[in-house]
Amino acid sequence: MFNQLKKEEKKSVENLTKARDERCIPIAKKVLNIITESNPLIGSKKSKEVAESYTPIAEKILRLGLEENVVVDDLSYIFRLVLEAVDMTQQFVSESMGKSVDNAQTILWGKEEGKVTFKDLNKVLIEGEK
Repeated sequence: MFNQLKKEEKKSVENLTKARDERCIPIAKKVLNIITESNPLIGSKKSKEVAESYTPIAEKILRLGLEENVVVDDLSYIFRLVLEAVDMTQQFVSESMGKSVDNAQTILWGKEEGKVTFKDLNKVLIEGEK
């Protein structure tokens, strides 16, 4: 009986998660579009300029929340989804770049990754100084 209750509870949680994703993922994509299309200031800028840049973005997102009738408790999840998209993109780009660098080093050194020795480095550094 206990196992049956656990299975039902797990299925209920899965259904709630699926329903929340169906609600929130499309909104998170719209939020991401609002941010990128609004050309926000990024990097080190003066706080007044930053506020002027992000206030209209926040207003658009709040308007979207009204239009889509977003559940207040879903807002933090929506932003987690937005950040997840950015984080996953950064991770894939970094991994791809790392593989490219490894391949370039293999071609450059004429040796497999992890096979470059101190003598190889020393030879290149000495020749590079000439």
